[in-house]
Amino acid sequence: AKLRLAWDLVALLLIAEAATVLPLDLAFQGIGLEAVLLPDIVTTSFWSADIVLGFNTGFVTARGKLVDDRTAIAKRYASTWLAVDILST
Repeated sequence: AKLRLAWDLVALLLIAEAATVLPLDLAFQGIGLEAVLLPDIVTTSFWSADIVLGFNTGFVTARGKLVDDRTAIAKRYASTWLAVDILST
């Protein structure tokens, strides 16, 4: 649970970074491109790893049952957040 919380906090920081850097990058396109290249690689790598993590993270049903079956996890993830995660990566 602590690892997942840390992962989610990093995700929050990356979202905040993207919300700050993206407008500046668009406004000053071509200026300092090298400065945003490494953060872009790190961010894309993180979100790609997040997709893998999504396929391996169990969930709790409405009745309080922990689901750790990988097929059920994959089906649920594919029908909920997978499309959003792919589009945002």
